[in-house]
Amino acid sequence: MFVEGENRPGGEQFAEASETGQPGKELIYVPYEEALRALLDEKMRNINRPAWVGHSELWYLHIKLRDKGSELYLNERREEGEMFFALATALGILGYAELPERRQYDFRHYLREELELGHPDTFTVSNPGRKLLHVVTSVFGVEYNPLQEEFSFATVLNQPEIEPPTEDDYYNQTEKAIQWENA
Repeated sequence: MFVEGENRPGGEQFAEASETGQPGKELIYVPYEEALRALLDEKMRNINRPAWVGHSELWYLHIKLRDKGSELYLNERREEGEMFFALATALGILGYAELPERRQYDFRHYLREELELGHPDTFTVSNPGRKLLHVVTSVFGVEYNPLQEEFSFATVLNQPEIEPPTEDDYYNQTEKAIQWENA
């Protein structure tokens, strides 16, 4: 996260001071890994567990980033919206192995839908998006090289197919959630 003009404890001065477009204003990088982790932990504790069985914090954030991209896109802020879509998709690709199997299936389905809509197989994440992606991946412990700009759907889609979830899977997850609630 960036704030104008002040140094914060534990923060370091951000070198590209001209990004504000205003002379004399400086951007300061403030590490928010701990704040993001605390926010995600709180959200996951407050979620109705039976409805969220099979979800993960990574999946939750992937969906929230996609939602934010949609919101910005609908408000005529297309460039920002596209950055959030790219960020969400890159996070899904990088964290694919960490997702529960059901969410792996859902993510693969999402990527296929994107291809059917005519989106290219490869995409780039902007510099601000990569900075945010670096923070997010460090919170989740997902390996990411911040110099990587380009991502490909093939990274996920070339992996072995995931079986679609069955009705029994849903009931088993719900039963486990009810047991968790009663424990």
